[in-house]
Amino acid sequence: MSESTQRTLKDVEERLEHRIVEKIEKHMMELAGEIQKTLAESLRNTMEELMKRNKQDSERSSKNRSFNSNKQECRQGIQCFVSGDKKLDSFAS
Repeated sequence: MSESTQRTLKDVEERLEHRIVEKIEKHMMELAGEIQKTLAESLRNTMEELMKRNKQDSERSSKNRSFNSNKQECRQGIQCFVSGDKKLDSFAS
């Protein structure tokens, strides 16, 4: 092969490599953007789910505290009734 043909082939090869690299870089950027969107959406969904669970746990906790308090008052009322204690009237109010 002549020297000019080799140079031409070398130039064509370099241009092809450059185009391939540009396409790969473009696809990598697109993929990175899609990954970032997916991660952001997943994180947002996870945070929303955790906030819902936290709210539900808080509501359950306050209901349980109220239930336990009422249960304790009921037990005390029963004990007063069984023992004939006059303090039973205080539970009725």
